[in-house]
Amino acid sequence: MQKKLIKLLVQNTNFSRKQILQFFKNQEVTIDGQVVNQDFENFIGTEIKIQGQEIYSWWTIYLAINKPTGYVCANIDNLHSTIFEILEPKYRNIQNLHTVGRLDKDTTGLLLVTNDGQWTHSLTSPKKHVEKVYLVTVDQKIDSALISHFAQGVQIGPNEITRPGQLEIISSNQAFLTIDEGKFHQVKRMFKTFNYQVTNLKRVQYGKLKLTDLNLKEGQTLLLSQAQIEQIKK
Repeated sequence: MQKKLIKLLVQNTNFSRKQILQFFKNQEVTIDGQVVNQDFENFIGTEIKIQGQEIYSWWTIYLAINKPTGYVCANIDNLHSTIFEILEPKYRNIQNLHTVGRLDKDTTGLLLVTNDGQWTHSLTSPKKHVEKVYLVTVDQKIDSALISHFAQGVQIGPNEITRPGQLEIISSNQAFLTIDEGKFHQVKRMFKTFNYQVTNLKRVQYGKLKLTDLNLKEGQTLLLSQAQIEQIKK
């Protein structure tokens, strides 16, 4: 976001240019706790305040959540708790906030949330092939033959074949699966094709962004830095 801070504040708040200039003069505009001047430009993924008040609702925002089980990826659901209910209150009223793709109710792990529709499209479009890595636990010992089966693509429905996936077996009934698309219940259906039932599913990586690098406990949210945002699509 290479636009001078004063211009963005004028365009996206109810303050006049004169008022904003006075805020700068009074050193009342801060980013990540540091006083900034009106020419500041590099502020993606940062905490911006005027007179100590957070103004997240006026910015494009990028969040990572370590999703616990039991929550659905929807803004409103009359039957189930939604992922937005566990966000910190300061994030909940941001307009157009949505998940980048979905994780099933019983699936845990790395979930991205943003109000940037173009960014979401760049990560979820079938043409982009952004890799996601899942830790999969199944109900029986995994046959090593599954590695080659997945590498060839798997027919998971009539006229529905997945792109090649990379399977790394790490224990008798656990493996990491890397895929670069997001068909409906894809991971579960890939294993079901070969008579395995997925008993636990956790997304551990999106692009090059790893959940282990974020130090997030289940249910916690992190405001992504510019470096982390860029890391996803490296």
